[in-house]
Amino acid sequence: MYSNILKGGKIVSRKKLKLLGKSQIRNNLSTLFVFYILSIAMRGTFIGFRVVFSNLWMWKTNSNYLYSFPSDFTIQYGVALIPSILLLIFYSPMQFSISNTYIELSKGKKINLNMIGTGYTQAWGKSILLNILIGVFTFLWSLLFIIPGIIKSYSYRLSFFILVDNPELSANEALRKSNKMMKGHKWDLFVLDISFIWWYILIIITFGIASVYVAPYINATMTNFYQSLKND
Repeated sequence: MYSNILKGGKIVSRKKLKLLGKSQIRNNLSTLFVFYILSIAMRGTFIGFRVVFSNLWMWKTNSNYLYSFPSDFTIQYGVALIPSILLLIFYSPMQFSISNTYIELSKGKKINLNMIGTGYTQAWGKSILLNILIGVFTFLWSLLFIIPGIIKSYSYRLSFFILVDNPELSANEALRKSNKMMKGHKWDLFVLDISFIWWYILIIITFGIASVYVAPYINATMTNFYQSLKND
């Protein structure tokens, strides 16, 4: 029952979505892997800065025996928050660019490395606001316990795809449209996620080398999931 999703009244199986994903990335692995590496590098850099800044402040205050609560505590986490803000500012448009690239790929169009700049030139502000809204609403739902937050996060998974396809929409409208599209399909996407578990294990046992293939494969399949729901 949950191995399929609808497309124009027809049944599209997970297997078909995956086979389609494999065929789409076959001649585009190098370009898609560069996108993946750039996104990982950006996230890793800013997260690393956050850890370093936080630890340096802790060392400073502890070494000088000047640590006072809440002033130094507030400053410590305020300083550590700066890289997170920068990550939001610079990574959000990259998410848009990556979503746009996979949308183009799913349509059978040619992709290239220049597409990495799409989010920065077309949707910088909207992509940042969209990530803020996703974070805020997911957090608020998580206050009702973890499970509601996880479930709600699935409602927002299509937001960037929708924003790419509908640039005239506001960030909030893209979020609401994703929520509407995912009604009755959150379990489908969850099962699709779980079906990649052996691929994630392969990444681990190959120390990340397998991600050259696995990351584009998963992203392409998820894009096909979106395209199937969109055409429902």
